[in-house]
Amino acid sequence: MKLTLTCLQRRLSGRTTLPLLFLLVVAVVLLQLQPLLSSLITLPAFDTPHMGLGAPPHARAGLVTKRTDVGEGGGREEGEKGGGGGGGGWYNAPNCSVLDFLGRPDPTVQESYDPALVCGPPALRKDVICATFFSQIDLKDDGDCLRQHDDTEVPRIVYYVIFGMFEFKFLHYVSFVAAKRFIRPSGIYLIGDIHPYGPWWQRLMKDVKGVRFVHRRGIPTIANKPVRFKHHVSDAVRLQVLLLNGGIYLDADMVMVRDPEPILHHDLTLGLIENATGMGNAFIMAKRNNDFVREWYEQYNRYNNVQFFNNSLWVPRDMWHRNPGRLHMESDRLYRPNWFEADKLFKGWDYDWRQNYAVHVWTNGNIVPASEADILTSNTTIAKVFRNALYGDPSPR
Repeated sequence: MKLTLTCLQRRLSGRTTLPLLFLLVVAVVLLQLQPLLSSLITLPAFDTPHMGLGAPPHARAGLVTKRTDVGEGGGREEGEKGGGGGGGGWYNAPNCSVLDFLGRPDPTVQESYDPALVCGPPALRKDVICATFFSQIDLKDDGDCLRQHDDTEVPRIVYYVIFGMFEFKFLHYVSFVAAKRFIRPSGIYLIGDIHPYGPWWQRLMKDVKGVRFVHRRGIPTIANKPVRFKHHVSDAVRLQVLLLNGGIYLDADMVMVRDPEPILHHDLTLGLIENATGMGNAFIMAKRNNDFVREWYEQYNRYNNVQFFNNSLWVPRDMWHRNPGRLHMESDRLYRPNWFEADKLFKGWDYDWRQNYAVHVWTNGNIVPASEADILTSNTTIAKVFRNALYGDPSPR
């Protein structure tokens, strides 16, 4: 040790050893300060994949956009949870990667959904379509939009999506009344670019309190291809709102006949019309951020604007065939009597419709009741279903 110090003293005595002395001093100082420096440069352990309430301000403001590309199988945003549940994963990321995902095939997404309303922790506690409605009419929701359900069940929120000029008929009135009666929803939303028209729409506005029209402009292109059928716009938008908010989507010719309580706990409920036609999308009951719905929507990046049923009915049918366990199926209790059994609905009287959750009214080529006078005394199945919806009793009046 003494020899080493002596050698060092001799080396330091020369002018050429000054740089070495300086470096030695710096090293000693840094060694002593290391604990202090570590504490200064160590950042808090923010929950970056989910960007929760503890996220840094720039992340909450939406300036951080971590994501991975969505692959053939639907892909996942960074930090996303698997499974069909809601509320977790990329849904609650305030960086709004959910809007990036929805906007890939649809160029109107960014203008249609306000990030301040649909992203981040506040959105987890709110019905974001309700918040959008109040924003559009320039009013504060004053607590009206707080979610009344957690994500252990599908929320009792009902959506209809209709674009273009639409004559609102007696059938559609019955559908809305039935949804109100049997689902007992916290909100009923009609999403579209223009109000329906006709006396039954005016009657609905008077009779069914709480129906809210949420404006959204149509989609001119999907995946850079022109939309040839306006139905395709509704097909895509219904999946968007279910991903953002969860709930129950109904076509306006779908009539609820009883409370869906027994199946609300499932992550997703659909029904097969029949294999050739495809998976029905007239009734979709889903928790928000459901993985099957997300993969279904992702297929719009490969939008087929020629085949009418491709993205809406065939894609989910094929997904279900590949993995039947991903969803709960209620084919018979949603789509029977089927389109090829229409006589059971419009002419027959003995079909056991009470086992259904809803009845799809197949309008093509069939004479649909046009007013209450058409159903008051009729003994047909369709008349019973309509009376059950309007009066809570299928008996003749």
